[in-house]
Amino acid sequence: MRDLGQEAILTDVNKINSNARHLLGLINDVLDLSKIEAHKMDVHAIEFTVGSLLQEVEAATGSLITKNNNSLALIADAPDTTMLSDDLKIKQVLLNLIGNAAKFTTDGKITVQAHQIQENGIAHTRFSVADTGIGMSAEQLANLFKRFSQADETTTRKYGGTGLGLALTKALSAMLGGRIEVTSQQGEGTTFTMTIPTRYAKRVVDVSTDPAATPDENRQIGKASQRNVPSVLVVDDDPSARELLTRHLEREGFAVSVAASGAEALERIQASRPLAVLLDVMMPGLDGWHVLRAIRDNPDTHNIPVIMQTVLNEKNFAYALGASGYLKKPIHRQALADALQSLAIATALHEVLIVDDDQGASERLKEMLQRDGWNCRLAFNGDQGLKALADRRPDLVLVDLIMPEMDGYAFIREVRKNGQLDDLPLVVMTAEDVQSSKVRSLAHETAGTVQKGAMPLADLVADLRRFAEQAKAP
Repeated sequence: MRDLGQEAILTDVNKINSNARHLLGLINDVLDLSKIEAHKMDVHAIEFTVGSLLQEVEAATGSLITKNNNSLALIADAPDTTMLSDDLKIKQVLLNLIGNAAKFTTDGKITVQAHQIQENGIAHTRFSVADTGIGMSAEQLANLFKRFSQADETTTRKYGGTGLGLALTKALSAMLGGRIEVTSQQGEGTTFTMTIPTRYAKRVVDVSTDPAATPDENRQIGKASQRNVPSVLVVDDDPSARELLTRHLEREGFAVSVAASGAEALERIQASRPLAVLLDVMMPGLDGWHVLRAIRDNPDTHNIPVIMQTVLNEKNFAYALGASGYLKKPIHRQALADALQSLAIATALHEVLIVDDDQGASERLKEMLQRDGWNCRLAFNGDQGLKALADRRPDLVLVDLIMPEMDGYAFIREVRKNGQLDDLPLVVMTAEDVQSSKVRSLAHETAGTVQKGAMPLADLVADLRRFAEQAKAP
C-alpha cells in the first residue's frame, strides 16, 4: 500500500487482515478437532515407562512454569510401570493441561501425578494435573469442554485463547480409550484427571510402514520434485493449506515439493533430502509428531531442519521432540520467511545488476533487495550495464527497456551475443504493455517480465528470487 501511495487505508486493511486471520485460525482448530472425532487419526502405540514419560514432560515445560513464578512437581506411584500407548498424544494432553494450569496460576504450585489403578479388571493409568490457581465455579465447569467455551467472557479478555484446547484434549483422551474429568473450587485451584488403559487395546501401527497411510497414486507432486532440485518440503493433508504455503515459499524464492500425508513425507525425505520440512501436526494416519520422531531417529535425516505448524500453542512440546522451529496456524508469509531465515535456510542468491535510468526507483529497489540479503549494483543505461557485466557476472539482471544511449532491447541483444552470458537470467522491467508484440518478442531471450508500478516492491523482490531459482534449475 505504501508503495502505491495508499497509506491512508493501510490501518483498515490491517484490521481486516487481522480479523480474517483470527477467523482462519478458528476454522483450522475446528478442522483438526473434526479429524480426531471422525477417527481419521491413528494411535501409534509403543512401550515406555511412566517415569520416562514424566521426565520428558518436565523437560518440555520450560517457560510454561516460570512465566508466572510457579513451581512444578511430578509424582508417580510406580514409575517403572511399562505402558503400551501413544506417548506423544499423552504428552500432548499433559502439556496442554500444564499450560492451562500455568496460565491461570500465579506464584503457585502445579502438581502432576500418575497412579496405577484397576477398572473392570483392566489396568489403567490415571494422570492428574492440579494447580493452586483461580479455580472455577460449577457454572463455569458445566461448559468447559464445549467448543469455543471458556470460563466466562472476562477470562477470554484477560487470558486469551479460542476455547478449543480442552475440547481437543478431551478428544485425544478418547482416542486413547480413556476419559478426562475435572474438579475445581473458586479461589483454590483446579484438578484435571485423564484415565487411560495402561495397555492400549487396538493393534500397534508401525510408523515406518503404515499401509493405511500409503499416499494416493494420484498424489500431487511439487515442481521441485519433478526438477530434482533442493526444496522445502510442505507436509499437510489439506490441499488448500499446501497451495497457500507453496505460494508463500515460492514468493520467497524457494523451490517447493509437497506431501499429503506423513508416510508420503517420509518417502520424499528419504528419496531427496530437502532443505527443510514444514510439517503439519494434525494429519490422518501418521501425524506430524510421529513424522518428526521418525526424522530425528533416522541417522540419514536427523539433521534436516523441521518447522512444525499447529493450531495450538505447543511450542515447548515441539522443541522437546527436536523441532527446529514452530509456527502457529494460520501462518503468515513473513513469519514463515523469518523462521526459515533464522535457520540459515537461504536461496543462495548473491547479486543482482539493476539497469535502469530512473535513479530514484533503482535506489528504492536496491534498498529493498539489500534488506532481503542481496548484493546490488546499479547501471543507468545499457552501456553502463555492459561494462558492469564485464567487471563481474551477477546472479540476475533486471533491465528497463526505455533508456537513453543504449536501451534495454539493444542491451539484451548485446548480452546474448556473448556466449559466456548466454544463460544469465535477464528480467525485463518496463512501463510498456507487457502483452505488446515488441515486449513479447523478448520472451525467448529473458527469464521473465514485470510491469513497473503494477505491484509493491516487496512482491517484486519475491518475484526476482523466483526467476533466479527457476533459471538455476536443471
